[in-house]
Amino acid sequence: MKRLYLIIFFISLIFNSLHSLEISKINISPYIGQLYISFYLEDNFPEELFESIQSGVETILTFRIKIVKKRKFWFDKKIIDKLLTAKINFDPITKQYKLTKIINGTIISTIETDSDEEMEKWLREFVNINVCSLENFLSGSKYSIHIIGKILPKYFFKIIPRNYKITFEKDFTI
Repeated sequence: MKRLYLIIFFISLIFNSLHSLEISKINISPYIGQLYISFYLEDNFPEELFESIQSGVETILTFRIKIVKKRKFWFDKKIIDKLLTAKINFDPITKQYKLTKIINGTIISTIETDSDEEMEKWLREFVNINVCSLENFLSGSKYSIHIIGKILPKYFFKIIPRNYKITFEKDFTI
Protein backbone atom coordinates (compact mmCIF):
# COMPACT_ATOMS: atom_id res chain seq x y z
CA MET A 1 0.00 0.00 0.00
CA LYS A 2 2.89 2.35 0.76
CA ARG A 3 4.24 1.76 -2.74
CA LEU A 4 0.95 2.83 -4.27
CA TYR A 5 1.00 6.06 -2.24
CA LEU A 6 4.59 6.73 -3.28
CA ILE A 7 3.75 6.17 -6.94
CA ILE A 8 0.72 8.48 -6.74
CA PHE A 9 2.81 11.10 -4.93
CA PHE A 10 5.57 10.85 -7.56
CA ILE A 11 3.09 11.22 -10.44
CA SER A 12 1.41 14.22 -8.77
CA LEU A 13 4.81 15.87 -8.33
CA ILE A 14 5.50 15.50 -12.04
CA PHE A 15 2.17 17.00 -13.09
CA ASN A 16 2.33 19.81 -10.55
CA SER A 17 5.77 20.83 -11.73
CA LEU A 18 4.63 21.45 -15.33
CA HIS A 19 4.99 25.08 -16.30
CA SER A 20 2.18 26.99 -17.88
CA LEU A 21 2.77 29.49 -20.64
CA GLU A 22 0.12 31.89 -21.81
CA ILE A 23 -0.60 33.42 -25.18
CA SER A 24 -1.29 37.13 -24.98
CA LYS A 25 -1.34 40.26 -27.11
CA ILE A 26 -3.15 38.40 -29.85
CA ASN A 27 -4.00 40.50 -32.87
CA ILE A 28 -6.16 39.28 -35.76
CA SER A 29 -5.98 41.64 -38.71
CA PRO A 30 -7.29 41.45 -42.27
CA TYR A 31 -4.99 43.15 -44.77
CA ILE A 32 -5.10 43.16 -48.58
CA GLY A 33 -7.26 40.04 -48.87
CA GLN A 34 -5.31 38.00 -46.29
CA LEU A 35 -5.82 37.27 -42.59
CA TYR A 36 -2.78 37.81 -40.37
CA ILE A 37 -2.37 36.89 -36.71
CA SER A 38 0.22 37.98 -34.18
CA PHE A 39 0.67 36.73 -30.64
CA TYR A 40 3.16 36.75 -27.78
CA LEU A 41 4.11 34.04 -25.26
CA GLU A 42 3.96 35.26 -21.65
CA ASP A 43 5.44 33.91 -18.43
CA ASN A 44 8.69 32.08 -17.91
CA PHE A 45 9.77 29.25 -20.13
CA PRO A 46 10.64 26.06 -18.25
CA GLU A 47 14.33 25.80 -17.39
CA GLU A 48 14.40 22.41 -19.10
CA LEU A 49 13.65 24.14 -22.40
CA PHE A 50 16.81 26.25 -22.24
CA GLU A 51 18.86 23.30 -20.99
CA SER A 52 17.62 21.28 -23.96
CA ILE A 53 18.46 24.09 -26.40
CA GLN A 54 21.92 24.71 -24.90
CA SER A 55 22.78 21.01 -25.12
CA GLY A 56 22.35 21.15 -28.89
CA VAL A 57 19.16 19.09 -29.00
CA GLU A 58 16.71 20.38 -31.63
CA THR A 59 13.73 21.86 -29.79
CA ILE A 60 10.36 22.38 -31.42
CA LEU A 61 7.35 24.53 -30.50
CA THR A 62 4.18 23.67 -32.40
CA PHE A 63 0.98 25.69 -32.55
CA ARG A 64 -2.21 24.28 -34.05
CA ILE A 65 -4.19 27.30 -35.28
CA LYS A 66 -7.87 26.66 -35.94
CA ILE A 67 -10.49 29.18 -36.98
CA VAL A 68 -14.14 28.14 -36.93
CA LYS A 69 -17.33 29.92 -37.93
CA LYS A 70 -19.74 30.00 -35.00
CA ARG A 71 -23.16 28.44 -35.64
CA LYS A 72 -26.12 28.52 -33.26
CA PHE A 73 -27.97 25.36 -34.20
CA TRP A 74 -25.28 23.17 -35.74
CA PHE A 75 -21.62 22.27 -35.29
CA ASP A 76 -19.12 25.04 -35.87
CA LYS A 77 -17.72 25.13 -39.42
CA LYS A 78 -13.94 24.73 -39.66
CA ILE A 79 -12.43 27.51 -41.80
CA ILE A 80 -8.73 26.80 -41.32
CA ASP A 81 -6.52 24.32 -39.49
CA LYS A 82 -2.83 25.18 -39.77
CA LEU A 83 0.29 23.99 -38.01
CA LEU A 84 2.83 26.67 -37.06
CA THR A 85 6.22 25.26 -36.07
CA ALA A 86 9.18 27.05 -34.49
CA LYS A 87 12.46 25.09 -34.53
CA ILE A 88 15.48 26.01 -32.43
CA ASN A 89 18.87 24.48 -33.19
CA PHE A 90 21.95 25.48 -31.21
CA ASP A 91 25.50 24.61 -32.19
CA PRO A 92 27.50 24.41 -28.94
CA ILE A 93 30.81 24.72 -30.82
CA THR A 94 30.08 27.95 -32.73
CA LYS A 95 27.54 29.21 -30.13
CA GLN A 96 25.09 29.98 -32.96
CA TYR A 97 21.32 29.57 -32.88
CA LYS A 98 19.47 28.65 -36.06
CA LEU A 99 15.83 29.64 -35.69
CA THR A 100 13.16 28.64 -38.22
CA LYS A 101 9.41 29.29 -38.34
CA ILE A 102 7.31 27.07 -40.61
CA ILE A 103 3.59 27.06 -41.38
CA ASN A 104 2.18 23.86 -42.90
CA GLY A 105 5.61 22.87 -44.24
CA THR A 106 6.44 26.27 -45.80
CA ILE A 107 9.33 28.21 -44.22
CA ILE A 108 8.20 31.73 -43.36
CA SER A 109 11.34 32.96 -41.61
CA THR A 110 14.85 31.82 -40.72
CA ILE A 111 17.49 33.67 -38.73
CA GLU A 112 20.87 32.85 -37.24
CA THR A 113 22.12 34.59 -34.15
CA ASP A 114 24.59 34.20 -31.29
CA SER A 115 22.53 36.28 -28.85
CA ASP A 116 20.55 34.53 -26.09
CA GLU A 117 18.29 37.59 -25.76
CA GLU A 118 17.50 37.68 -29.47
CA MET A 119 16.74 33.95 -29.44
CA GLU A 120 14.33 34.33 -26.51
CA LYS A 121 12.63 37.35 -28.13
CA TRP A 122 12.24 35.36 -31.37
CA LEU A 123 10.82 32.45 -29.37
CA ARG A 124 8.20 34.65 -27.68
CA GLU A 125 7.01 36.77 -30.63
CA PHE A 126 4.96 35.53 -33.56
CA VAL A 127 4.23 38.57 -35.70
CA ASN A 128 2.08 38.91 -38.83
CA ILE A 129 1.65 35.22 -39.59
CA ASN A 130 -0.38 34.90 -42.81
CA VAL A 131 -2.91 32.17 -42.04
CA CYS A 132 -5.35 32.33 -44.96
CA SER A 133 -7.21 34.29 -47.60
CA LEU A 134 -10.24 36.37 -46.61
CA GLU A 135 -12.26 34.60 -49.32
CA ASN A 136 -13.19 32.00 -46.68
CA PHE A 137 -14.91 34.59 -44.46
CA LEU A 138 -18.28 36.34 -44.61
CA SER A 139 -18.34 39.96 -43.50
CA GLY A 140 -20.12 40.44 -40.17
CA SER A 141 -20.06 36.74 -39.22
CA LYS A 142 -18.76 35.52 -35.87
CA TYR A 143 -15.63 33.37 -35.78
CA SER A 144 -13.48 31.83 -33.08
CA ILE A 145 -9.73 31.25 -33.14
CA HIS A 146 -8.19 28.40 -31.14
CA ILE A 147 -4.44 28.12 -30.66
CA ILE A 148 -3.02 25.03 -29.00
CA GLY A 149 0.73 24.97 -28.53
CA LYS A 150 3.25 22.40 -27.36
CA ILE A 151 6.93 22.58 -26.50
CA LEU A 152 8.67 19.37 -27.52
CA PRO A 153 12.34 18.91 -26.72
CA LYS A 154 13.49 15.93 -28.77
CA TYR A 155 14.70 13.57 -26.05
CA PHE A 156 15.15 10.05 -27.31
CA PHE A 157 16.15 8.33 -24.08
CA LYS A 158 14.16 10.26 -21.53
CA ILE A 159 12.08 8.09 -19.21
CA ILE A 160 9.31 10.61 -18.63
CA PRO A 161 8.89 13.11 -21.49
CA ARG A 162 7.87 16.58 -20.37
CA ASN A 163 5.59 18.23 -22.90
CA TYR A 164 4.24 21.68 -22.10
CA LYS A 165 0.83 22.74 -23.41
CA ILE A 166 -0.33 26.25 -24.23
CA THR A 167 -3.98 26.96 -25.11
CA PHE A 168 -5.86 30.06 -26.22
CA GLU A 169 -9.33 30.82 -27.56
CA LYS A 170 -10.83 34.12 -28.74
CA ASP A 171 -14.00 35.12 -30.60
CA PHE A 172 -13.80 37.76 -33.33
CA THR A 173 -15.79 39.29 -36.19
CA ILE A 174 -14.51 40.25 -39.62
